Amino acid sequence: MVRVAIGQGRLVIEVEGLDRFLAMRHRVDVPLEHVVWVQPRPDEAYNGPTGTRVPGGHVPGLVSTGTFRGTDGDVFWDVHDPGKSIAIGLRDEPLVGIVVEVDDPDRVERAIVRALRGEQAGTESS
Repeated sequence: MVRVAIGQGRLVIEVEGLDRFLAMRHRVDVPLEHVVWVQPRPDEAYNGPTGTRVPGGHVPGLVSTGTFRGTDGDVFWDVHDPGKSIAIGLRDEPLVGIVVEVDDPDRVERAIVRALRGEQAGTESS
């Protein structure tokens, strides 16, 4: 699971626990202006990542964590329970997307959308 922090014009995804080692990354930090869209519980999370792991690990039905290189570009994943996942589309970043598990996907999606609209100064959630 990850912790999502929004503030000062940035979206910060902090990877927690053992996943920090499995993903070989502990943080994704991007300007909010580079976030194109956010979607709770994407269908692709149930299917798992596609492409080549660079680095990352995928055990079907258990965990998908790390960066995966697909035809559209690199996507960072950290998902154990696809039903609690959100996907975030990016532009002008080395990553084209992020798919992560959070405690409350709807709440995190709303917080990101509010921040994109400039309605909220800062938020932190798991």
